[in-house]
Amino acid sequence: MRMRKPVFLDGRRIFLRPIDMRDMERFFRWFNDPRLRRHLLLPFPTTRMAEKEFIERMTKLKDGVVLSIVVKRGGRLIGNVSLFKINGIHRSADLGIAIADLSMASKGFGTEAMGLVLDYAFGTLNLNRVELSVHDFNRRAEAAYRRLGFVEEGRRRQSYYCDGEYHDDILMAMLRDEWKNGRG
Repeated sequence: MRMRKPVFLDGRRIFLRPIDMRDMERFFRWFNDPRLRRHLLLPFPTTRMAEKEFIERMTKLKDGVVLSIVVKRGGRLIGNVSLFKINGIHRSADLGIAIADLSMASKGFGTEAMGLVLDYAFGTLNLNRVELSVHDFNRRAEAAYRRLGFVEEGRRRQSYYCDGEYHDDILMAMLRDEWKNGRG
C-alpha cells in the first residue's frame, strides 16, 4: 500500500493522516449529500471553491488537527476526525468526527478513529478534557460516544434547525481520569 502522506495515528484497521487537497473531490461529494449535511452543520450545498478553501484552512490550523480516516485494507478514505480548539492552558479540546462514506458507517471505524484521537489527546498532548456535541436526532452517534465513555453535561435546547424542526445539541465530555479508567 502506498501512502500519500505520513500516517499521523495508526490503528488496527485504519490509519489517520492529515487531510490534503487530493481529498477535495471526495469531501465535495460528501458535503453535498443532504443525508450528511444535516449532521455536519452544513445547511446548504457547498462549492468546489468553498471546499478547497476549507481544506486550506484546516491544513493551517494552529490550535488543532484535521485527519482523514483511511481503511488500511484498500486505502479507502471514509471520513475525517478533528481535534480542535486545543487549549494548552486549560488542557482541553473539542472533538468532531464524520464517517462520511455511509457504506462504511456502523462498522466500528468511527469508534476506532475516536479511540486513536482520544489516546493522542490524553496520552500525548496531556489534555484533561475533550468535549463534543451531537444533535439529539443522531442517536447512533450519541450511543457510540457513551460507549466510549463520554458523559452528557447538558443541552443547548432547540439550537439547531433542520428539516423544518428545531433540535437540541447534546453536550458531552470525557475527562482524563475517565479515559484512564476506561482503558483498563
